[in-house]
Amino acid sequence: MTGQTLRVKPLIVACLAAAVVLSGIFFVTARERSTANMKKISAIQRAAMPALDLQTPQKVDTATFAMG
Repeated sequence: MTGQTLRVKPLIVACLAAAVVLSGIFFVTARERSTANMKKISAIQRAAMPALDLQTPQKVDTATFAMG
């Protein structure tokens, strides 16, 4: 092996390691942003619901109606 190839291999390894670290940071921050956006949307949806729909009964009975 020549001296030039010995210098190139550590450079390639360092670039690959940096790419792995940067992609990991990108995916973690993207997931945190996604979770924060979902929380905002959930709060907006709750605010848009009428008060009657926010309070659900503990027991729900069914009723039968005759048509005709």
